[in-house]
Amino acid sequence: MPQESESSKLPGITRYKGFVLSEGIERRGVELLRNIGYILLGLFLVDFLGTLIPPHLFDPIWELGIVNSLVDRSWLALLGFGLIFFYKIDTQLKRGFLRVIYYLSWASLILSIFYFLLFPLTMFDGFKILNRYKTDSTIAIASSQAKAEQIRARINLSNSPQQIASFIQTLNPQKLLIDQPNLQQLKEQANKELDIAKKDYASITNSQTRAKSIQLGKSSVRAALGTVISGFGLGLIWRSTRWVRVLFKKNPGKSDD
Repeated sequence: MPQESESSKLPGITRYKGFVLSEGIERRGVELLRNIGYILLGLFLVDFLGTLIPPHLFDPIWELGIVNSLVDRSWLALLGFGLIFFYKIDTQLKRGFLRVIYYLSWASLILSIFYFLLFPLTMFDGFKILNRYKTDSTIAIASSQAKAEQIRARINLSNSPQQIASFIQTLNPQKLLIDQPNLQQLKEQANKELDIAKKDYASITNSQTRAKSIQLGKSSVRAALGTVISGFGLGLIWRSTRWVRVLFKKNPGKSDD
């Protein structure tokens, strides 16, 4: 079996799978992770601003879409903050870097509050969109019924069997008029087809409204839970970085390079 080299027993030397890594390599690896954290946080900021532009305020559909987009991108902020605040015990911090992470610590709290505030907005927008769906459905059904009654009036006033037969074929193209009934029978048949068409349209419209409502419910619940989880995670980052705020306040002067 290979034996450890004497250098691996020295302080500051770490043995990893037969290779000897110095503390300098480990330090550069940690710095790389922090730089990646800044990059992720920058990407989150770019996406955040890009999502909000152009704004469509007071449009609940746009607002709910924005919340879902922000929830989808919250991992960038969480991972970015986590990597930025990844420091080892003996790390030497310059005053400038300490100031940066001090403000980032408070930024995590502000962002946490922002996400929590999105929760009531999500619920409010969800109810507004649901009411809009119901209103649109009611208006569409009422409009179709009004048009159907106008057609009914034309059918009842018509004295042309060919015109009434044309109405029947329009309402039900698969309807075969084999016999040639009298005018009154044609009118009765046309009114019957008209009633069927009204019921079918109302049923289809209601089914579409229910499907959209179910999809809206899923989207709203997902967004609402996402805002709470994201807000909690960012708040946890703020709480875990108390050491930054304490260290900044205890060292008001500039540190040596």
